[in-house]
Parts: sequence; structure tokens; C-alpha cells
Amino acid sequence: MLENLKLLKELKTSKKFKIYALTNWSAEKWEEGVNLFPFFKDFDGVVVSGKEKMIKPFPEIYKLILKRYAINPKKAIFIDDNKENIETANFLNINGIHFTKNLNLTEKLNSFVKAKPVK
Repeated sequence: MLENLKLLKELKTSKKFKIYALTNWSAEKWEEGVNLFPFFKDFDGVVVSGKEKMIKPFPEIYKLILKRYAINPKKAIFIDDNKENIETANFLNINGIHFTKNLNLTEKLNSFVKAKPVK
């Protein structure tokens, strides 16, 4: 997890990418979650399912984040540990990465990014 938090920080400081969170947290627990995991403040935007009254893997929440932040799905990369969520992203023409404990996320992202590789 620390490796991925470091990667998040590197991507943010590079200023080459916008980074958003799409989470299935409840509206009631969201602020508590942000206090427990302050890295949520590092995202350029967040869509919280509990606040929106819709959840992953239903396509509507993906469409909402795409519209709200003017994200081009074909240029987006969606990372999630739930395979069903990745399948929905792929269905909507969003590049999906199924995150597992054995995945080297930096390597996988580099396979998607055609510009200068991520460190």
C-alpha cells in the first residue's frame, strides 16, 4: 500500500495527470474515511457512492464521474480491486486495471502510458 501511495504522490506532483477517486463509501462514513486516510485529499475530485445514491459496478456512477470532471473515457485509466468494476469500466470504453496484491501497478501503468514512463 505504501508503494501505491508513493506512486499516487509522484503522479500528482508530475502535473501530467488528473487523478480522481470513485468510491463505494457511504455518505455517513466518508468524512471519517478522509480523516483515517488523508491521501483522499490528494485527488483532483472524488465521487462517493453514498452521496450520489448509486454504486459501482452500475454504469451510472461511472458516467457521472466522467461527466462531472469532463473525463474522456478513452484516455482514462480506472484501477480497482474488484473485477466486476473493471468489467463495467471496460464496457464504457475506460481502460481498466484489475488491481491484485501481486500486481506491479507502476509497470502496469507504464504499459498504458505512451509518454514518459512513470518512475
